[in-house]
Amino acid sequence: MGVAGNAGSLIGDLDFVLKVFPNHPYALSVMADLQHRPGFSRQHSLRRDRYYPTLNCYFLRAMHVAPNDPNVLLIQAITQHKQKDYQGAKVSYLKALAIKPDAAEVHYNLGLLLIKLGETREALNHAHSAYALGYPLSGLRDKLQSQGAWKEPEASSTDPVLDPRS
Repeated sequence: MGVAGNAGSLIGDLDFVLKVFPNHPYALSVMADLQHRPGFSRQHSLRRDRYYPTLNCYFLRAMHVAPNDPNVLLIQAITQHKQKDYQGAKVSYLKALAIKPDAAEVHYNLGLLLIKLGETREALNHAHSAYALGYPLSGLRDKLQSQGAWKEPEASSTDPVLDPRS
């Protein structure tokens, strides 16, 4: 993933895709990873007078084109999380949840961030949401268990009650 371009340089190919489809989730994610690699340069390899946009520019363009796309906010939040901009990541995760409250991956990743911030009660709530929505990875549960904070979700009154006669 993200090793070489198809028609030219990797950044050139990603730049092309993101100009045509600014909110393309895979291209945006790879561009975020690429721009944080050691030794990365935004300068064009052949045209020394040309620079590719900053990562922030790609995110702003994606949000301008698709303001209600929670995937753009999720990718931005994951990138901020990796860069240790925890408060920025939290804001982006919460914005993504405001757009799509049933996004299991957002709940899961927000839970991981909240553990890092020491907010285990909120992390547990987001873990319960993620797993109730079918999120397959157990890392969040494992982290909560290692801190002694994991509790199974309580059965809510909205759960369907089975009729014993059936």
